[in-house]
Amino acid sequence: MDHMTSPWEPAERVEHVRELAARGDLAALSHVLLHPQDSWHEGLGVTTVLRGLPERDRSALARLFTEHRAGESADSPADDRGLVLLAAVSHGIAEDGWCEAWEALLTGMAEELWSSGTSDELWTCAHALLDAGRRLPAEVVALLRRPTRTWDRQALTLTAPLPPEALRRTLTRWLTLAAPDGAYAPHNLPALAGLTWLLSLQPPHPTSTRTLSALIEVPPARTPLTGTAIRALSRFTVEGTPGNRSLANDGNPHAGG
Repeated sequence: MDHMTSPWEPAERVEHVRELAARGDLAALSHVLLHPQDSWHEGLGVTTVLRGLPERDRSALARLFTEHRAGESADSPADDRGLVLLAAVSHGIAEDGWCEAWEALLTGMAEELWSSGTSDELWTCAHALLDAGRRLPAEVVALLRRPTRTWDRQALTLTAPLPPEALRRTLTRWLTLAAPDGAYAPHNLPALAGLTWLLSLQPPHPTSTRTLSALIEVPPARTPLTGTAIRALSRFTVEGTPGNRSLANDGNPHAGG
């Protein structure tokens, strides 16, 4: 059975993991996963194989990963690797201590990735938390909900009947109200992120630039919205950015996602 793999993930490694899992050689599988040839965390291909194992095998691997983490220092990369692997096998067996560790790891990763993107381990740990019935930290929700080209097209379609100038004035007014307060309420973040991204789809305007800049500079502390505002502002400076609403009709490579 074929699995989706990450672009950087060697197909032969995924196949090797699949073969070890099929043989039930969990000791060898654990060693291969915990002691790889490179420093990358596992990608979607390996994660999918692990998530598909029977519960008894996943429980056995979870014990091995937990024992490995117990022997590592709390701030070592190997400790993070064990934690991500634990997330990959945790469906239906997650413990409170694991969830707390994933929450801390995800929050730290969101702070590191706020201006650049996401990573496979972010999705793996987020999936594990949701499986365990936990809420994701607000910083992680804001990062994972970054719009895609499909979102852009739908947003442009929905706002097409509105006069561009009136839409811009409304968006900048609402976002200006949000800028002075650095402690954004978590339940407001998705809406504010959507408004910020929608503003970046409009024709560039000095007021829009000032509004996005205020979301970056005015708050006393960096928030999950800061990275969204930086990415939105950058779209005004990229040639071909969807400021002319042409994205509704073509696949603009500069669309977010």
